[in-house]
Amino acid sequence: MLCAGPIYTFGAIHSSIKTLLSATELQVQLIGVAGDVGLWTKVFPGLAFDLLGARATMLGGAVLSGLGYVLMYFALLEQWPPVLVAGAWFLAGEGSGFILTSALFASTKNFAPKDRGIVTGILACMFGTSATVLGSLLGGCLGGHIDNDGECQEGFLGGSVTNYMVLLAVAIPAITIIAALATRVREGHVTGERDHASFRFTVLLVSLSTLIAVVFGKNLVEKLVEPSIKTWANYVLLALLSLFLCLSVGAGPAGASPSKDTIADSETDSGQESTAAPSHSDDDKAGRPAECQALFWSHFLAFGITIGVDLMTLNILSAIVASRGMDHRTAGSLVVIQMGFDTTGRLASGFLVGKLKLTQLLVLAPALTVVGQILLAAGSSVGLYIACAMLGLSDGIMWTMGPLFIGKAFGLQRVGRHFGVTVLSAAIFQAALSLGLEPFVYRQHTLAGETVCFGNSCFAATHWTACAAACVAIAAALHVHFGWSGEAATGQKEADSGNDDLSDSSESS
Repeated sequence: MLCAGPIYTFGAIHSSIKTLLSATELQVQLIGVAGDVGLWTKVFPGLAFDLLGARATMLGGAVLSGLGYVLMYFALLEQWPPVLVAGAWFLAGEGSGFILTSALFASTKNFAPKDRGIVTGILACMFGTSATVLGSLLGGCLGGHIDNDGECQEGFLGGSVTNYMVLLAVAIPAITIIAALATRVREGHVTGERDHASFRFTVLLVSLSTLIAVVFGKNLVEKLVEPSIKTWANYVLLALLSLFLCLSVGAGPAGASPSKDTIADSETDSGQESTAAPSHSDDDKAGRPAECQALFWSHFLAFGITIGVDLMTLNILSAIVASRGMDHRTAGSLVVIQMGFDTTGRLASGFLVGKLKLTQLLVLAPALTVVGQILLAAGSSVGLYIACAMLGLSDGIMWTMGPLFIGKAFGLQRVGRHFGVTVLSAAIFQAALSLGLEPFVYRQHTLAGETVCFGNSCFAATHWTACAAACVAIAAALHVHFGWSGEAATGQKEADSGNDDLSDSSESS
């Protein structure tokens, strides 16, 4: 999952790509949206997962993402046309989608229903952590020095987008291939003798918390106290990252004799739990596909609008910073804040799903998006930081609860297809906002002959429109909440009625 998140760092490299290519706002948004669409077009990785298994899907992701980052490097170096750069970034995003899908649903199938909440939360947290860590590495200056203007000289990456693409082209495929070779999907939910799942969860959570704390601490000290921390702090991050490679050693799925992926991945998840009535939520039993149910499309709408708005904002953070006349390095800090809170939202929602209804968290996510967009429209610098935190929490919660709801409400047998269709909604709304609304508003407030817009009006209409869309997402999430709870209540009443009838029959006999 750590290898699936580089696409989310686009907000930190938006302005650099725009400068390198001498691109317009619409052209650079096209590149960003292409990567997001690739990441969210999970129909293809979903089908690959269902048909070929986790390992083949993950290996496909390694190839696609590696090819995408290599092409991005040459595209930026040789200043290719923005359309071709968008194609390269799309390939990188599609590869990330294959990696994310295989890692997420392989782990979902490997654990019992009672553990899926925390497992999904941890995996989603790792996905969010990816952009946080990579953003920190991108802004670092390992082995170099900071000049009088606060710029990195002769250091590793040091904000260089082309060097960043080289890092991704080498590291992402290599780590993903190793992970794919270690991936197994076992039948059933029998705990392996060497799994020690609780201990591994604890170590993983402590490690993630430490990693997030180090990233935030590093950026805080770098901003307020001592910029030279850039020259060595990332060594600590790299050391912490190396620990994650050791967590799965000896666990059952990797250490036990595995079943074939193609058999294990196609098995029906007979142990799947659901709080909804079986006659309504399981399309195998009801004979009605998930795509023919209103509940599915309400979730489709809530998920797509929330994620689309959150990611549209993430991708334009550097442009927002420029329009307000802030230090260009602030964009990197804002990306770290948004993705850091995204990570926190993913982890926290995994824990809260056992204490709150899953659908309550689905309603909370777009509500946070509404708050974030209002703060952004207000134009306050402090509000900008708080808004990034709110949008990060929203995105993290929705990315965790989305696949979990799909699995619980409609079963795991066709979960790859169901979630793949759902994620298309994010691509649709992201494209509409980033390629239609945002560039149009930006152009309307850019002075003639200029390419950079200055002032709060550059994005105010975009934020208010996004806020209105998020209100629609709240309404759709409320329909899911009351609709699914209603099905559960109906199922319980039917069960109680059946028990009463059985009891009456017993007494009469």
